[in-house]
Amino acid sequence: MIKNMPKTTIVALFCLIGIIIIVGFLIWQFWPNSVAPSLTDETADWKTYTNQEYGFEIKYPLDWQIVSGTSSAYVEFSKDDKEQPEFILPGDKKVPANYEIRVDIDNISNVKDYSDAKKVVIAGKNGLQWEEGAAPSSGPATLTEIGNNNKFYIISYSASANEDTHKKFIDIYDKMLSTFKFINQ
Repeated sequence: MIKNMPKTTIVALFCLIGIIIIVGFLIWQFWPNSVAPSLTDETADWKTYTNQEYGFEIKYPLDWQIVSGTSSAYVEFSKDDKEQPEFILPGDKKVPANYEIRVDIDNISNVKDYSDAKKVVIAGKNGLQWEEGAAPSSGPATLTEIGNNNKFYIISYSASANEDTHKKFIDIYDKMLSTFKFINQ
């Protein structure tokens, strides 16, 4: 087929293909890139809480506080949110909005209704995540449970806040879950 074409048509065809290749390359090189996914670790500058007795660690933001419990079987990370309107408790007591992420260790599972739980993988272990309960002016708690060495680790997110701001720090909860790991295995 090419043998029957005039030489000028063949040269023009090759020039056109060359121009298309060059223009395509230039567009590829200089076209503004779409937003590339961030490869930086958003938790790199966070603190790390380590519980040697129960063999786990989890990172938490610098501006969150650890609230020690009466037992090493749980730890609570808390943040008062001064930017939100005060939360009114029964008896008209006003307190700042407060967000909590807890890790509780138990010998029995806390999942009450498996049909509402979704399957998740945390620290390489299969687990379940669900929502339960709700105060009249706040949203439900989010709980994630994973089993390891005959113990159940329940990582929960809850808030004493106005319902519309209840989920304000759910992304922090998800990031903390992504840093949870078992140690001394």
